[in-house]
Amino acid sequence: MKKILIIAGSTFCVILSACGGSGNDDSGNVGTSPIPNVQSNVLSDAQIIADIKATNSNYDVGPGGGLSNGRSPGTWRWPNTPNQHILVYIPAASNSVEQDLARKVNTAINTYNNKLSVYFVLEPVSVLPASGNVIQVGYNNSWVPPGSTDYASYCANVSDVAGSGSLINPDSKNNITNPVYINLGNNHCNVTQEIVNHEFGHALGFNVHFDVFGNTKSPDNFWDVLATLYGNPQSTMAENLVVKRAAK
Repeated sequence: MKKILIIAGSTFCVILSACGGSGNDDSGNVGTSPIPNVQSNVLSDAQIIADIKATNSNYDVGPGGGLSNGRSPGTWRWPNTPNQHILVYIPAASNSVEQDLARKVNTAINTYNNKLSVYFVLEPVSVLPASGNVIQVGYNNSWVPPGSTDYASYCANVSDVAGSGSLINPDSKNNITNPVYINLGNNHCNVTQEIVNHEFGHALGFNVHFDVFGNTKSPDNFWDVLATLYGNPQSTMAENLVVKRAAK
């Protein structure tokens, strides 16, 4: 597993394989086409669109080469934002480790809302909703491959079942509607603020890493890609995306 220092706003993912939908984030890099020599503090429109194609709109391929769930091509994301907030269920903490994780989750939420509240709002809740769209945080339940003791490389992940290594997928209308799970820690690793911040990127629709999200060192560029994803309706084809910019 590669271990690379990533900077996106602040340092975003210290251990590549500690974050992502599949538990082992090296597998999540399949299909990406990193754009070389990204040096500027501002990504070009073409770079932003290429990043979205790499991680979201063209990534989800089901059996036989078609898109899973019978969905149409185009982008997928949480629906009806920003009017419908994306709820984040933060369980009550029972010890100091869980309290620290809960604090880092709240810090991540504030960071995202400060940058992107024009496009979506993350709303923390302490009671699990009976239904509806929700991101559920879990403590010390990250997926580690059976038999592996490489706990640092599997320190956190995002999945469609709590504690599993299965990637999240949209429904046939390109909405994220089922609960999404952010699994933080495994009792054998240090979950940093940067890792927590990074996992929210995956939970919001970044299935794989790309040039400024988990692949290379780069300045504060990740936010504009997420702003563009949420600043356009789901099912928008990449060539029709209108590039948006996050708050500075």
